[in-house]
Amino acid sequence: MFKKLWIVALFTVSATFANQPIEQPTPKQGDVFVINAPEHYGNYQHIDLPSSRTLIKRAPQTDFKRLYGVKVLVTEVTQENGETIVTLQRQDGKKFFNLYKTITANATEALANGELSIAK
Repeated sequence: MFKKLWIVALFTVSATFANQPIEQPTPKQGDVFVINAPEHYGNYQHIDLPSSRTLIKRAPQTDFKRLYGVKVLVTEVTQENGETIVTLQRQDGKKFFNLYKTITANATEALANGELSIAK
């Protein structure tokens, strides 16, 4: 009887903690993130990048795969409609696609979906 009660209590506690949202860290200026591969067929949903059509016309490097693993520095943090928008600059000082010095991203959603992660 005690064993069954223990299992029910353990299950109840684990179910309670499983439903709680995981706290994402609030980014601040100077934080370093890593750009990861997107989940949806190579399209970033929460990092604002130029369209591939624009890149084909203007940039010599049009492959989004070159962004995988790139470390970026947070240069500005703003709040818009309850979401955290960050301005990102490459840590190595290069431009994105040899065109853009900075890009923006919805940090709240990008961290939650794995498009950005905290650099180690």
